[in-house]
Parts: sequence; C-alpha cells; structure tokens
Amino acid sequence: MAERDPRPCVLIVDDERGPRESLRMILEPAHRVLQCARGADALELLRRERVDAVTLDLHMPGVSGQELLPALRREFPDVGVVVITGCGSVESAAEAVRHGARDYLQKPFDVVQVTAAVSRAIAAQPRTPGASAPGATCARTLGLLELLAETIETKDPYMRGHGRRVAFYSGIVAERMGLDDRERELVRISAFLHDLGKVGVPSDLLLRPGALEPRERRLVEEHPVIGARLIARLELPAEVGLALRHHHEWWDGGGYPDGISGDAIPQAARIIAVADAFDAMTCDRPYRRALPREVAAHELRRYAGTQFDAWVARTFLACLESGICDVDPLSVSARVRADAASAAA
Repeated sequence: MAERDPRPCVLIVDDERGPRESLRMILEPAHRVLQCARGADALELLRRERVDAVTLDLHMPGVSGQELLPALRREFPDVGVVVITGCGSVESAAEAVRHGARDYLQKPFDVVQVTAAVSRAIAAQPRTPGASAPGATCARTLGLLELLAETIETKDPYMRGHGRRVAFYSGIVAERMGLDDRERELVRISAFLHDLGKVGVPSDLLLRPGALEPRERRLVEEHPVIGARLIARLELPAEVGLALRHHHEWWDGGGYPDGISGDAIPQAARIIAVADAFDAMTCDRPYRRALPREVAAHELRRYAGTQFDAWVARTFLACLESGICDVDPLSVSARVRADAASAAA
C-alpha cells in the first residue's frame, strides 16, 4: 500500500483552468494539491478526502463560491478557506469574513501572497477538534480585517504603515486621557482599521497628485461609510463601526459624513482624527511632501476647538513633546490582535 503523503492538503476550487494551474504550481512544492472546477464537486471531494485548506474563487457557474462558503463553514469548520477572486468588492469581503474565510486575495495574485495566505489558513486550524478559545472568532475576524487594511495600504505607497502609526499614537493618547482597558483596546483596533473603507475607493483617486473634482472628492469621502458598513456585518463591537464612520467629523460640525459635532462624535473617533491628521501631515502624500513635526504640531494647535477636540489635541501634543510618540510602532499589529478577544468580551 502506498504511503500517505504527509504534506498539508490544499483544494483549489476555480472554474478557470489558468488560475487553477498557477495556484497548483505555487503550492505543489510544499503541499498535496487537489483541484475542482465546480462548487458541488468540491463539497463531494471534501466529504471523501482530508483537506487542510481550500482556495476558493467566488464567481463560478452552478454553486458559486459565495454559496459554497456557508456550506464549508457548516460542514468543515476546521478547514481554512482562502478566497481568491477576480471580482472583489467590499460586500464580498464582508461576506467572506462573516462566513469564516481566513484570508481574502484578489487576482492577479503572486507567489508570496498565496503561500503566506495558505500557510496562515493551515496554521490557524484548531489543534483539538471543537476547541475554541473565548473571543477566537472575533480575533480571527480582526486578523483578516487587518490583512484587508494592509492590502489597502498597498494600493497607495504613500500610506504604508499609516494604520499602524495611527493605532500607536491613538493608544498612547487614550491611555493619557485615562480611558479604561476596554476603551483603550477599542481605540487601538478602530485606529488600525480606520481607513478600511478605502477598499471601495478607486486607486487612481487615492494616488491623484492634484486636486480632486467635487464628484471625485465625494467618492473618497464615502470611505468612512463603507468601512462602517463592512464592520457592521462582522463580529466586532459596535463602537468600532462608529469610530470608523465618524473619524472625519469636525468638532464644530464641519466634517463628514454626517456633520455631527462636539460630544456627539464618539470619543474614539475624536482621538483617531487627531492621530490621523498628524500622521498624514508628517508623511509624504501624492499632493505634497511631508511637513516637519513642528509645523504639524502648530496645525493641531491652530485647529483645536474647531476641527479637533481641544482636549484630545492638547493631550496628543503633550505626548509628542514628552518624546513618547517617538517609539517605533512596528509591534502595533500584534498588540491589536492580542487585544481583540478582551475587547469583544
């Protein structure tokens, strides 16, 4: 009898031969690879074979990937699913997360993306059948959203690391303001994800070096609403969605999308607004070079009480002057992920 292949098994589900073959060539050196061109065939194969991870196209004839996702979660909850689609959208990303997908990639994909996503999906399998720590679903959801947030940053090279830095600054300010543990965790999570809605904004608008036309600006200004809509369909605290929706509101009511003012703006959103503005000013953008820190600090003082909550602005400036904001925030992603379960409690 032939010895069983000890390598992890990956099932590729895609109705197009080209992507199937590309994925096979990427994965075969380290995995046992199976292929299906139809969703119904994938279910039958999964009922017969041990499979560790599935790569799934969303748009297929017959049983589509979108229809297959709930069935996979219901029948095979321990199989890691990586969505790889050529027709991605905010709604399909939200549905993928809601139905337990471990990762979400868009075509055309590359070797690094695919191997990393499949490795994460396999590594995330529970060691004991049925075992699940409290908050594990929330933590998995947050992890995938972090990946989406970082994917958005790859659309705009000027924003690399922006979410991490804003989360870092926001967490420091929240602590200095005396927020309790749960509130600080929610501020950090919301700050990391604050630009999630830019997944629904055309890349050419994000990279435009000149001024946007009014219609184009309105499209960009939809990103808080898109982000909040995405969060609302997932297993995260409602406060996160509110922070995403309102992080561009102004203290005097001149912001967007709802024009609310003062204490009606969620506190997390007011904190993120200051941290976001400071990081935007001190980093290169398509339309201007980075400003010196002292110039950015002057702008925060200038607009405290109009654009920004004056208390939040003063607290941030005090942190800036103390030097505490000079620490390298590379560990923010891991810290945010570790906080997810307790934030959801």
